[in-house]
Amino acid sequence: GQIVFASNRIDTPNKVLQRLKVDHKSLTPAAKQKLKTLEAQRNQAIANRDAALKSGNAEHLKAAYKDMRAASEELGEEAARIFVEQNYPGATPLRSKLLTDGKQGQFDQLYQTEDGRLLVIEAKGGSATWGSRMAGTKRA
Repeated sequence: GQIVFASNRIDTPNKVLQRLKVDHKSLTPAAKQKLKTLEAQRNQAIANRDAALKSGNAEHLKAAYKDMRAASEELGEEAARIFVEQNYPGATPLRSKLLTDGKQGQFDQLYQTEDGRLLVIEAKGGSATWGSRMAGTKRA
């Protein structure tokens, strides 16, 4: 299934109902290794960002932040996929049809469960926080 486009206005003040975690004990060795590899890449990206901060070079810092965000996002996305597999076996991934070029304004992951429920996943990697670009009725 796919999401049918109805509106590109998905920003609403968020309310985190629960923060869910992956059950690492039940992971396959391959899944554990993939998460460890992604975590190591994220940690290296953080170290590179810290070095760029100390260097004072704006271009290096900009690139380091971009790499750090990408590594953290990849770790969070993988953890979210694993969480859905563990807790909603058989859920079908859905693709968004929002009219944007980037990920801004789109859900990280969408799934439909076997009983028809829609799962909206906001994946977070590392120390990322939940937030919204909405401040009251204004976009931040």
